[in-house]
Amino acid sequence: QRPLLSFNSIQNYLFSIDAMIHLPVVEECFQELNTLIRPASKKIQLVSDECSETFPSPAFFDDPCCSDAGKSACCVPSLTTFTVSSAKLNTKMIEDKCNNPSCGD
Repeated sequence: QRPLLSFNSIQNYLFSIDAMIHLPVVEECFQELNTLIRPASKKIQLVSDECSETFPSPAFFDDPCCSDAGKSACCVPSLTTFTVSSAKLNTKMIEDKCNNPSCGD
């Protein structure tokens, strides 16, 4: 007679149950990590043929680098300013947490 569930199925169910039990701990850990990282952005300048204008601004339609047709024929690489997203560590908070005896908890 064939078993109702295979070993792999039982293993998958046990893994799913275990994951659901530990999910709040994992979410709490991610929330804690998010407090240690601050989003940031900075402007950089590059010589580029990429479109740096925002659609649908008038500048977007005037810039040949913002259209597929213009890119091949008229787009000339130029000094362009881009905003780049990044993240910074909240070093003060990290130091406070790591100097705390409960840091290993």
